[in-house]
Amino acid sequence: MIRCLIAGALALVLSACATTPRSEPVLDGPIRNIHSGDLMRYWVPSNETVRIPGHGMRVDCGYVLQQFVIDSAGEIRGYEVLEAAPDERLAGDALRAIAGFDYRAAETNPDRTPVRLRLMTTFDRNGGEDCEWPEVEPLAPRHGEG
Repeated sequence: MIRCLIAGALALVLSACATTPRSEPVLDGPIRNIHSGDLMRYWVPSNETVRIPGHGMRVDCGYVLQQFVIDSAGEIRGYEVLEAAPDERLAGDALRAIAGFDYRAAETNPDRTPVRLRLMTTFDRNGGEDCEWPEVEPLAPRHGEG
């Protein structure tokens, strides 16, 4: 009986450790600033799209400009909202969208280099055809462009 309790307690502790998120980023090298178009050279999302429940607000055209780090474990760190329009409540939806992706190192990133990038998440009703999006100032030039 005592063996079963000890084994059960140990399994409970180990399972809790496995699901506890790291508080510190894993950095296997310096963080490299990249152009958002180069993300797939470093980190690949394991799922193509993420559906997120909205907060009930509908917008014809909205966007959130964000900046974040993908650490060496493929986790989002240092998330910042740089701009959100027309309503700041879209920022929470954008964060849920970004956090909904699981990233794995690309074959071209065997050292699991952590990266920082700026990205715009858009919200629209008609595929963005009638929307005007602001320019995103990249953190670095696109690979091969300079």
